[in-house]
Amino acid sequence: MTPLDRLLDFFARHPIRLPQSRGGRVALALVFIYFVWGSTYSGLHFALQSFPPLLLSGLRNLLGGIGLFIFALRRKPEWPTLVEIRNTAIVGTMLVALSSGTIALGMRTVSSGSAAVMVATVPLFATVIAAVAGRPVTKGEWVAVALGMVGIVVLNSGGAAATNSALGTICVLAGALFWAGGAHLSTRLKLPSDLFLSTSLQIGLGGLMSTLAAWLLGERIEHLAAGPVFAFLYLMVFCTMAAYVAYGYLIRHTSPIIASSCMYVNPIVAVAIGALMLGEPVTMATVIATVAILGSVGLSFVFDPARRRVSQTASASVSTPVTASTVSAPELATAPAPVTTSTSAPAPTQPKMPTSAPEPMPAATYASAPASSVKPVPGAPAADA
Repeated sequence: MTPLDRLLDFFARHPIRLPQSRGGRVALALVFIYFVWGSTYSGLHFALQSFPPLLLSGLRNLLGGIGLFIFALRRKPEWPTLVEIRNTAIVGTMLVALSSGTIALGMRTVSSGSAAVMVATVPLFATVIAAVAGRPVTKGEWVAVALGMVGIVVLNSGGAAATNSALGTICVLAGALFWAGGAHLSTRLKLPSDLFLSTSLQIGLGGLMSTLAAWLLGERIEHLAAGPVFAFLYLMVFCTMAAYVAYGYLIRHTSPIIASSCMYVNPIVAVAIGALMLGEPVTMATVIATVAILGSVGLSFVFDPARRRVSQTASASVSTPVTASTVSAPELATAPAPVTTSTSAPAPTQPKMPTSAPEPMPAATYASAPASSVKPVPGAPAADA
């Protein structure tokens, strides 16, 4: 009996059974996303040994987007209009061709752990973009931005930056900026209402743009080795396709805080995997920078005006029950649902920013809304590069 036959026989005798309770499935989805999106950076490190950066980002997202599109069609979603398809192409170009492409480009000379921590600055760039767009930014949000900038400086100084080039660092931070910009556009443009259809189109069309750009710039695969090919397949199947299915489940069945918790966990997982698998050094500067940047992301969430408005609305709805006698019919139709931490929480709306990415980071904040109004921002992690 060959090793493959033994493996198949083992799974035939010990079938994998998914948890039957919703709580068990939520826990499984969280652990899966934490590990998969956290390991994306190490996967990129191996895949870049054979694949050029833009071509790697383009092909894996193009093929992953096609897989998600087939999955979305099985749910018989409402077909998007031409305007919505155009808008998803614009957002996908920002999130995949520009963001994921530049992150992969930078990771040729930046350690996987450092890249993950730098990508976690997406919420800080989102705050700056919001200020430029005219939204009033609170003092607390500016404090968060300042703390995050301190973390970036610490991460790229002294021994912590020994393996990182200046150009690579700029590319990774540019990827985080492009991701925040794409997320900002996604809140301004009309996108398909179905979660998986919108996500698949953004990833697939963005991957197509990145692949075309790579081809025009002369990127070619010179040689293929087993390790990089396996890493490419892992990035495409698990980090792009399966992770977004799990993330979509969390969006529908958990609170915003739980769904976005991967934003804080992914960088820690990435640093740990980089140290264990790639031998990347974890210096005191790396630890301080990671704490500073993740702390700044937490502050940006705490002081976010949109989240506070939702919390105030939820408090008001608890203290003053909504009844037919106190609210007219149109008001009942538009009354916001309160944000809860139960597993039956309403599905969140479009994230303020992502994810994952590398996988560009998923969203940090959501508002409560019906599932039909959800507009996804792909990536992960940036949860997904």
